[in-house]
Amino acid sequence: MTAITVTPRVVAGADVWHLIVDSCPYCGKQHSHGGGPITGDWRRLLGHRVSDCRHLGGYTLVAPERETS
Repeated sequence: MTAITVTPRVVAGADVWHLIVDSCPYCGKQHSHGGGPITGDWRRLLGHRVSDCRHLGGYTLVAPERETS
């Protein structure tokens, strides 16, 4: 099975980073994943994630080409 890659939108919260998948490739809904503390590097938490809709296989979060955070 080929891993599906998804580029999340990176949003700074009050204390943590949020990695937002605006449209899940399986269900089309928005999903949110933790990106660690705001003082840390959210890139270290990229990689395979289980989708919120629990689709078998999940997806792989990859860094955006141009960061907006």
